[in-house]
Amino acid sequence: MLVRKTLGDLKIGDKAKVVSYKNEELSVRLIEMGCVPGCEVKMKHKAPLGGPMCFCINGNNLSIGKEEASLVDVETNNNA
Repeated sequence: MLVRKTLGDLKIGDKAKVVSYKNEELSVRLIEMGCVPGCEVKMKHKAPLGGPMCFCINGNNLSIGKEEASLVDVETNNNA
């Protein structure tokens, strides 16, 4: 069963598929960096105290802030 979350909800090691964006300006920036709807992302690292998060997307590392990550909707398996 698929569960809808945001990138900001993922834990280290979780994988998810990008579904949509809640902010048009952010979506343009992320699409330019390869974070397109349908692509798989994996949470790699999370800075302490709400700092940036690092995701692996298509073999590339992408770091974004927690606030930005909360604006990206993803789908994960129920166990993720």
